[in-house]
Amino acid sequence: MMTENYKQSRQSTGRKRGSALVMALVFAALLLQMALAYSGMLRNSKPQTFQIEESTKLELLAQGLIDKVILKFQLYPAEFYAAWQAAQLNHPEFLADYVQNDPSLQLPEFMAASSSFNAQKISVAIASMALLTDSRWNQEALRIEAIVTYVNRFGKIVDKSVFKTLTIKRMVVR
Repeated sequence: MMTENYKQSRQSTGRKRGSALVMALVFAALLLQMALAYSGMLRNSKPQTFQIEESTKLELLAQGLIDKVILKFQLYPAEFYAAWQAAQLNHPEFLADYVQNDPSLQLPEFMAASSSFNAQKISVAIASMALLTDSRWNQEALRIEAIVTYVNRFGKIVDKSVFKTLTIKRMVVR
């Protein structure tokens, strides 16, 4: 009788071991499948990370240069208004000198903005500055455009235009 109980317990233990082995193999296969899916997601997300980093870097660099133009406008508004009126009378060279030909408003081959993803030089310049008026509402707006250009790590030229529009209130100081 004792041997019969021993045989039965041995058979049930063997069955439990066999089912545990099958479960372990199934679980290992599931883990392998999840690891392969995760590595595929990482492989696909790396180019997106490069694009997001590049786009953010270009946007911030252009916004910084636009802020520099706004500061120049705040310091020397009369020069801008004179250049704008000259441009309206078919003399655009004065406005170009105020905005586009000013060396302090251009960053050709700027290297300080390189990152771990890309060590290419970036060129940033103010492309235009325009005064938008509406005589009906007695409001003016200043629209500034900066253009950023560089070659990405795939050899493709990337151009990005960044705009900023400000509301201006002119006041006569006596």
